[in-house]
Amino acid sequence: MMIRPVCAGHRWGNPLRLSLAAVLTLSLLLSASVVWGHGGGEPFLSDVAAGPYNLYVWLDPLPARTGELHVTVSVNTADDGASEPVTGLPVLMRARHPDGWEVEAPATHENALNKLFYEGRLDLPQAGTWTIDLLMGDASEQVVHAIEVDVAAQPGAWQAFLNWFRALFNRN
Repeated sequence: MMIRPVCAGHRWGNPLRLSLAAVLTLSLLLSASVVWGHGGGEPFLSDVAAGPYNLYVWLDPLPARTGELHVTVSVNTADDGASEPVTGLPVLMRARHPDGWEVEAPATHENALNKLFYEGRLDLPQAGTWTIDLLMGDASEQVVHAIEVDVAAQPGAWQAFLNWFRALFNRN
């Protein structure tokens, strides 16, 4: 019986090709995470009246955790019949915590993947129930709509790994 050595290029392919494939895969995953971070999230409000507007709000992550909260807002006309997106409004997000923390950030079309939406990020440093005021329009005709968001503490690294591992095996 004759034993033949396996050529490095034969069984596993060219190492350079493998390296390029790994870099390409990593690049795709990173660009996908950027796209997912600039749109979407989980629905939080759906077709809720706010003055002359109807609002839709998505949050990412949901359930919310301390740290960065990505907020997407769709502002639409509240006319009977067909609802149209309202663009060109200044939209400000102002978050308040019962312990006195206050954070604010603009929600803009520039931050949004879908330019009909307003998007922004709030850095929420404390767990608890935050009240986020959505201030839409100029000061003279400003519409304010408040939402309450329960924010949990960010899990530690070990707990995050265990949560990921559990989710890996609990898929349907």
